[in-house]
Amino acid sequence: KTTIPGGATAAAAAACLPPLALLLLLPRGAIGDVRQSAGGGADQQLRDLEHIACGGDATGSTCPFYGCPHLPRDALYDERAKDAVNLLSAVASGKANRDGTLVAGGGDDGDTKEFKFPSFEEALGELASSGTDASATLTLIGFKGGPIEEQINQDRAFVISPFRVPSSAAANDDGIIMDICVDRQLLQQSAPAVPRHQLLGVFDGHDKLGEKVSQYATEEVPKLVAAKLAALADAEVSDGGWTNERRTEATKKLLSDVFIEVDANGRRELAIPSGGCTASVVLHMDDMLYAANAGDSRSIVAVYNTQTDTTRVVYATREDKPDLEDERARVEQSGGRVYIPKDPRESSRVFYLDANKQARGGLAMSRSLGDWDLESKGVIPDPIVDAMSISDIVAAELTSGSASQENSCRSDNDEAGGDAGEGTCVADTKKDEDIIRIVAISATDGVLDFISPHDIAQEIARSLFGSDRTADIGSEGSKEGGGSAKHLHVLAAIAELMATSAQGWNKEMHGSYRDDMAISATMIK
Repeated sequence: KTTIPGGATAAAAAACLPPLALLLLLPRGAIGDVRQSAGGGADQQLRDLEHIACGGDATGSTCPFYGCPHLPRDALYDERAKDAVNLLSAVASGKANRDGTLVAGGGDDGDTKEFKFPSFEEALGELASSGTDASATLTLIGFKGGPIEEQINQDRAFVISPFRVPSSAAANDDGIIMDICVDRQLLQQSAPAVPRHQLLGVFDGHDKLGEKVSQYATEEVPKLVAAKLAALADAEVSDGGWTNERRTEATKKLLSDVFIEVDANGRRELAIPSGGCTASVVLHMDDMLYAANAGDSRSIVAVYNTQTDTTRVVYATREDKPDLEDERARVEQSGGRVYIPKDPRESSRVFYLDANKQARGGLAMSRSLGDWDLESKGVIPDPIVDAMSISDIVAAELTSGSASQENSCRSDNDEAGGDAGEGTCVADTKKDEDIIRIVAISATDGVLDFISPHDIAQEIARSLFGSDRTADIGSEGSKEGGGSAKHLHVLAAIAELMATSAQGWNKEMHGSYRDDMAISATMIK
């Protein structure tokens, strides 16, 4: 018997429940028969599977209802992840073959010893929980003094691609999405070749117990975004359709509401005396990109030209620092104070005086999740949310001339076999659009303090879109692939960026301190 609220049994309650609700009362093994009778292909099966209670399946056969998140592994202190990344990097640098053997003369001693992973593919398999050829996320724990085993990584991140908006039937009567899961294999089978919906983000914890807040945000933000998007879709249907402008504004408000709700819910549910985190996310919905940011982590949108191997940052969130005019005004009007250091390399901070005239606070940002002791002093969770059209980004690149005119025209005699250059040159818009690629990235300040948004974007864009990226090296079943430099795989590119920042921290702080780091990135177009 399956007990339901009120002590009734499933059999006794079945007659008064709608058909979809009956699925909640079925044992796991029975769901297959229901799928067969429901019809509608993989999408209908996914709708049915929304109603299986998610029990934390240790086998990894299920994912949250909003999709299968990639979560970051530590690029240095997770030994197996580090070894896998090392092989990816060695193949890209021409020092190793795809079968894990060193290229002759590629090792330190010129031998042919093998890496710990026997092949490039097995190295990628080891890192599958953190990414693919199209999207990835990694982290690097910082150093704050003491043994490495005692360090706490407060940074969190995710990439969810594809990101799935559930049916409204997955919510209860109060519009709350239940703790449900979706069959991983079925979700992967139904995923489009090019994801239309994606969500990525980073959350940089700070202060004592900041890791609790960043972990909570990582778990709750995707749930709330997916649930609110489902409600938004229902509202649009009820209204008979919306204009693009109305949909865009509603989605921007939705993201702001998510940040505010996660902050309020976390205060109640975590009940901790201190701790907070930044939040910087990018939501991809069809032709639209939305960036929401609170704090000094940053999200970046960049375009990459496959013809010229060049990258341009077209959008980046700002760092919400207390010395910004609008931020300082709000803090001071709320009774807080802003400290502005003489050294421009140091951050401005929010503080206040307690009843004993002692300075409290010292937060290096003016917006965040958590930090509840400073909310009455003007530190708010409300993000700045921006929206941009992917089509507009591409059109702007073509108009600016970043796409080569020489290669964007063709002779109208080409197809008829005429001589090259004869006839009228006609713009080949489709070809132009094909050379423009777009990437979205979120990164914490542990990385950004030493690498510019452009350099981060260029390294990651080349790994995703470069014509000689390591994902394409060698044919299937071949050990070839070493011997010449290639663009890094995106996972290796992210690891290298963090290694570069770590060197910057070590030089600046003489080895006494290094901030935690996290990067998430995904291919948009």
